[in-house]
Amino acid sequence: MHTLAAQRGMTFWGVLMIMALIGFFTLLTLKLAPPYMEHGKILTALKAIEKQPPSGSFSKDEVRRALDRRFTIDDVRRVDLRKDLYFEKKPGGMVAVRIAYEVRVPMAYNITALIEFDESVEIKGN
Repeated sequence: MHTLAAQRGMTFWGVLMIMALIGFFTLLTLKLAPPYMEHGKILTALKAIEKQPPSGSFSKDEVRRALDRRFTIDDVRRVDLRKDLYFEKKPGGMVAVRIAYEVRVPMAYNITALIEFDESVEIKGN
């Protein structure tokens, strides 16, 4: 009598699917991590402006120069302060400083990921 042992393990196609999924998520991570890391630097720069002592109030040019200096030091290249920096007056003499921009990341062939960022802080304005 001949008995067949139960087979264990994955088929070739199963292994191929697992490898394809691992490759896909690795590609996503490698392509999308840099814009998010740069966004962290932008957020840190905005928070630094927000934490400035409230004794003096900032003009728009001073805020723009402070952000530009910080972006130069941190090597932030995806934000153009002339286009992406907005100021909005709030009640009580406050000003909302907002940076809104988008990043297009080419993934493969003609597939592109679009990431939209929009952050703001309030500072005492003049």
